[in-house]
Amino acid sequence: DGAISAYEEFYSSFKNEEKEGYFVFNVDLLKTVFTEKEMEAFRNIRKGKNVHPISVYNANMHERPFAPGSGERVKIDHEKYPILADMSIIDDQIILTTLGEKVSAILIKSKDFAETFRSLIKKIHDSKQ
Repeated sequence: DGAISAYEEFYSSFKNEEKEGYFVFNVDLLKTVFTEKEMEAFRNIRKGKNVHPISVYNANMHERPFAPGSGERVKIDHEKYPILADMSIIDDQIILTTLGEKVSAILIKSKDFAETFRSLIKKIHDSKQ
């Protein structure tokens, strides 16, 4: 519930103007940590926000089908580069969510942090082309 509330707060400031969002996530952990009902709640929060996703992710057990035209994604090796948290960056806002035994989330508003994380995600995308 706390993660969903933090996610709502994160997305509440974004209206319907087009934005780029940068995301890092682990499909297997998301499916393990959150119920399908909770995942649906996250999807509903994002609905209609007009955010173009640029993502880095990994998956081993649950390869997730993505809708055509639903963003740019790069899959990285889950053993060599484990992703143990979920990260979303839009404008100068960041939400970090741990996906371990105890789920917790933190919201950060910082141009410097946001630009640094965006740069790392862009570098991963550039290196895969």
